[in-house]
Amino acid sequence: MLRMKSLSTVGLLGTIALGGPFAAPAGAQAIVAAWGNVEGIRVRGEVVPFETSICLADSTGTVRTRTAKERQTPRFARTGATRTITTRLGAYSIVERVEDVRPGEVRLDLALTADSATATRAFLCIDVLRGYYGDVRPGRARRIDLPGAMSSIMRRVTIDLEREATLLTRDERRDGRELRRVLVPITTTPAEQGTTSRATFTLRASGSPNDRPITIALDTSKPGRVWDGLGGNFRIQNPRLDPQVIAYNLANMRVAWARVEMPWRTWHPDSVADPATRDTTQLDPRVRAAMEMARTAARKGMPVIVSAWFPPQWAVVGPLPRSGGPVDGVWGNALDTTKTERIYASITWYLQYLKQHYGVEAWAFSFNESDLGIDVRQTAQEHLDLIKGLGSYMKTKGLKTTMLLGDVSDATPTWFIQPALNDSTSWPFIGAVSYHSWRGWSDSLLTFWNDAANRVGVPLLV
Repeated sequence: MLRMKSLSTVGLLGTIALGGPFAAPAGAQAIVAAWGNVEGIRVRGEVVPFETSICLADSTGTVRTRTAKERQTPRFARTGATRTITTRLGAYSIVERVEDVRPGEVRLDLALTADSATATRAFLCIDVLRGYYGDVRPGRARRIDLPGAMSSIMRRVTIDLEREATLLTRDERRDGRELRRVLVPITTTPAEQGTTSRATFTLRASGSPNDRPITIALDTSKPGRVWDGLGGNFRIQNPRLDPQVIAYNLANMRVAWARVEMPWRTWHPDSVADPATRDTTQLDPRVRAAMEMARTAARKGMPVIVSAWFPPQWAVVGPLPRSGGPVDGVWGNALDTTKTERIYASITWYLQYLKQHYGVEAWAFSFNESDLGIDVRQTAQEHLDLIKGLGSYMKTKGLKTTMLLGDVSDATPTWFIQPALNDSTSWPFIGAVSYHSWRGWSDSLLTFWNDAANRVGVPLLV
């Protein structure tokens, strides 16, 4: 978690030189994503970019699915220069090995086993930005040659096949980028159950990186924002391992901010009972662990944010999902608006109990990723109503706790905070603007979040 605030001090103009004798060249190395896609090869520290994936296509050659982030449940292991990824895609179990053979050369071994009979063909797909490399013609070939398309940048990628194959090519558009895709067949069709298809590829990259020194001038008369430091999501999900990881981080890093869980479902499972009357020894172990974590962070001088994931059944509309996943494609549950006052009281009781029994006054409160429904689901207007309603309620009970504007799943759902940005009466209850950094790192999106925090006059949490 990153937190930045406005900088009011003015320093001196300085210059920093990068490069020269201090920039040691790095050896070539494949960049391998956890799901198995090779995303380029480093040559003297600079990435020669391309992306491989395993694709499944229909009889027309149209790709229906491919290995990608958050699309499979892969297992990744590394031994020396070799990365091994085991995963599934459609009807195929996949074992992939990527080995750095020598500078600029990578060996890619694939084994695909059909778990059931299928007519779907598997391909190695190679994606490159259009105009970045020379074009590849479809047809029979044993090598894919991708010379740099720009004469000012010397780079080349070649992919050798172990046997001649019929290449297919497609134009694609993904994440706003125009791509050229080359498809190399791995399996024949149809594949019978238990059939294993193997393929080996040799990937080579070369180039002449621009290693001339650069000079950066810092004009400190125009300050930006101060970075407070790294923070942590100190949520106890694995009682056996998480405390060890947290203890190590706290002992070896300067942690500036803390975010802990409010286990709402176990704190207040019954809407009738008053959970705040219990002694600390009567608390559910998960609740006690969360409150003790908050105390540990507060004693180290960190502001503590309390966030809720799983709501109790009485507080929401519809049955809670048994597995914690989506129901009919929809994540999370909406809050029951007929229970609004009880919901405010339940959350406030928790924060008061934390203050009274553990000496921690929460700096801010939020529902985790409520734009997506992990696990309370809200609309943008409901998010605004919560900020004003719960924020006001907590103040009437003597708490200084503020609300997070956002706490959204990614940088992309900017729509979620627009109503609050346009309603300045909500700003006194907002302690920070915040978003998760899973995806959405374009300049325009990051600028939006920075501007939103500046507009409200609060810190920005990432």
